[in-house]
Amino acid sequence: MKRLLLSFELILLVVSAGAQWQTNGPYGGQINCLAVSSTDIFVGTANNGVFVSADNGATWTSTGPANTNVLSFAINGPTTWTGTLGRGIFFSAYNGSGWVPVDSDLSPIQINALVISDTNIYAGTYGGGVFLASTNKGIWKGVNHGLGNVLVTSLVVNDSDVLAGTYGGGVYLSTDKGENWTMVDSGLTNTFVNALIIQGQDIYAATDDGIFLSSNNGTTWSPVGTGLNTSVNSLAVSGTNIYASTYDGLYLSVDNGMSWALANINPVNAYITSVAVSGSNIFAGTFGQGVFLSSDNGATWAEANTGLINASVYALAANATSVFASGYGNGMFLSTDNGGSWSPVDSGLGAANIFSLVADGSNIFAGSYSNGIFFSADNGVSWVPVDSGLPATQISSLLVNGSNVFAGTAGNGVYLSANNGGYWAPVDSGLVNLYVNTFAVSSGNIFAGTNGGVYLSANNGVSWTPVDSGLTDLHINSLAISGLNIFAGTNYGGMFLSTDNGTYWAAVDSGMLNGDGYVYDITAIAVSGSAVFAGTEGGGVFFSNSNGNYWEAIDTGLSSLSILSLTLNGATLFAGTRNGGVWQRSISNYTTGIPEILTIGPAVFNFYPNPSTGWNLEIAVSNELVGSKLEVYDITGQMLITQIIGANKTTMDVSGLAAGIYMLSLKNETGALTQKLIIAK
Repeated sequence: MKRLLLSFELILLVVSAGAQWQTNGPYGGQINCLAVSSTDIFVGTANNGVFVSADNGATWTSTGPANTNVLSFAINGPTTWTGTLGRGIFFSAYNGSGWVPVDSDLSPIQINALVISDTNIYAGTYGGGVFLASTNKGIWKGVNHGLGNVLVTSLVVNDSDVLAGTYGGGVYLSTDKGENWTMVDSGLTNTFVNALIIQGQDIYAATDDGIFLSSNNGTTWSPVGTGLNTSVNSLAVSGTNIYASTYDGLYLSVDNGMSWALANINPVNAYITSVAVSGSNIFAGTFGQGVFLSSDNGATWAEANTGLINASVYALAANATSVFASGYGNGMFLSTDNGGSWSPVDSGLGAANIFSLVADGSNIFAGSYSNGIFFSADNGVSWVPVDSGLPATQISSLLVNGSNVFAGTAGNGVYLSANNGGYWAPVDSGLVNLYVNTFAVSSGNIFAGTNGGVYLSANNGVSWTPVDSGLTDLHINSLAISGLNIFAGTNYGGMFLSTDNGTYWAAVDSGMLNGDGYVYDITAIAVSGSAVFAGTEGGGVFFSNSNGNYWEAIDTGLSSLSILSLTLNGATLFAGTRNGGVWQRSISNYTTGIPEILTIGPAVFNFYPNPSTGWNLEIAVSNELVGSKLEVYDITGQMLITQIIGANKTTMDVSGLAAGIYMLSLKNETGALTQKLIIAK
């Protein structure tokens, strides 16, 4: 366990949670696959399970399985199978609701493809080849004899034959229900096959270098089409029309693949992961912007994302009237009703992926993955690039300090602009690590959190000095300042606190341990007065009003516990999540009704471990506190233990305490210091 440093001022208790988290978007996010039944449209998402639409994409409902990366579907009437990344295969007998695992005999590997033939279901896996089961029994067995490549990406059934597309091994054919496979790739000059689809007697293979056609069950292949010479992710057929999804957009052929043209989808160069056809409706799944729908054969497109809570939000920013949210592949969203609804505001951003945001009144700066910095002077209505002097690199962090704007980059240090981004100049003298993830500012002092510790500049970035004594993890994800307290969230080492301008740091992460006994990665920090909120990777959001000495999880109602960003707008806390959109909640019950703060001058009081397994507490105090009285109270106020601190280092026997929460109070003539003590047996 890490030591807890209590110094100067300590708040008496942690206020318990009351309000719950809620979300209203933004909608969209990464779509891995699409499927169509007679009544419903199915969407497989990255880490957020399956969504189903019963109204042609007008609205979507999450049906599970929770926290699952869904890669493939097979549908037979009301029954649906879904293949996942690392969680095997799930089955639903009720149009995509009530998912149950059905792969006790199948290793939990990547299930890229599923296909049904009569009463059999085949599963194509990445690394395990092909598996076969009865649709009634669900007992899986490997059927790989003759399959020279087990990186199976796609499966199709042609009458009673099964064809398997592999990544790097071309196409294989089985005429005996998978018992034996034969390579069928004559003329297939690119053997990296991503998808297979059948139209009548024609079989189309989407590869890393365009599309190939076979009209003789795979015996021979020939390249088809002009205008499409790129990697193709998936295919869909509607009559004589064929749709091909690529990294550069959606392509359409109206002549059985002989020629191709880019469909009029917005944005034109969207990364399209999947495509499906339902009657006159064409659905296109994207890498970050959810689902697009066309009802006129691809002539026009519109987003169809209502209810699709799946976006990854890497950056949040707020001003007095608005909250901005952005992420990888999602574009930019604005809420003017405190998270009640979100609207896209990305005019001028193009296909830029935004990783950092800062708001200064109606002036908003957005840092992108590789397209520099964008600036909006009209609260996000329009954006212009402001990257003169910047290298082509990821902008990981932004800070506004008076008339100066600082940009932290991934590998190129810090840049400064004194004219609203008109020109940027490097300011990284003394900055040894040039991966700058976060900033914080206090009274003219600028702190930069990097992959190599915390740096301080007292001269507006002209020079930087490392201030990382006490930090056991130098990968700093986030920084925030509350009064004299500076909090640093790290990648592996938890939370740290400095009360002396970064000269020394102490670990303050009690209450943040995960189920394996490790501290959660701290991804984001937000501060409101003495209330501090920490976003974590996998642990949700934590709260402390005790200078970080104890943290309480506040996750009620929060479905996604992978937090990428935090911001505050008045009394509302916003959390950007991985594949879960933006969640918000009131923090009024955390920032009001806080008891009086009692102090003992400059004295320092340490005790550990906390939580304690119920044996001895190690006590360490500064000279001023020698002779003080140490008391333990239960939650009813009854004193259970008392002793005098006779030396700078001593112990307290707590073996007689039952498991529970207690208050440890140190008292002398100048005041009292009280902290929650947890006994965990």
